[in-house]
Amino acid sequence: MIDEAIKIKPSTKKVIIGLISHSDISVDRLRHEINHIFCALTWLYKLNSKPSLALELATALHDCDRLFDKRRAHRKNFKNYIDYKKSHSKISAKIAGEILIAVGQKYLVNQVKDLIIAHEFGGTVLANKLKVCDSFAFFDQNLLDYYRDEGNRVTLEKMEFMYQRLDIKSKKLLSASALDFRLVPTLNNYFLKIKNQ
Repeated sequence: MIDEAIKIKPSTKKVIIGLISHSDISVDRLRHEINHIFCALTWLYKLNSKPSLALELATALHDCDRLFDKRRAHRKNFKNYIDYKKSHSKISAKIAGEILIAVGQKYLVNQVKDLIIAHEFGGTVLANKLKVCDSFAFFDQNLLDYYRDEGNRVTLEKMEFMYQRLDIKSKKLLSASALDFRLVPTLNNYFLKIKNQ
């Protein structure tokens, strides 16, 4: 199992089980979101051998609004992508706080919420680590699903956003990775472009 390979903490397992059991989205979307969580956690452990519990929980919960259709931010309701991302982060942080209190992790609520609020744009060492794991998980696990659901133009915009927010070291690591998008030429062309930067 993936969680054994990355040795996630029992508190994080409890949070993920709670997310799954209380989610109100379709099984297909739930699978997509849970895959993103585990992939982000995998990258967290690849890049940080002993992350704090707060960072691990924030990584597991950073997009948790997407598991609750009635509460989530919907992109179509915002004038621009940045406002959408800010709202998404705030709603996810609020839900994360509620979940942490429910599972007995009240002492970590503020720290985890702060990391989630900052996860799209960074700003602190830990928020920057979460941002990188989120971007890597998108490219590694979610890109083709995103392409299937959103189409070419929106996917290229998302790729640009997820890539441009990375620091130089992370861009080099992503460019050197074994990710392969030859099945979708426009995505592969973008990836070849960033590999050559």
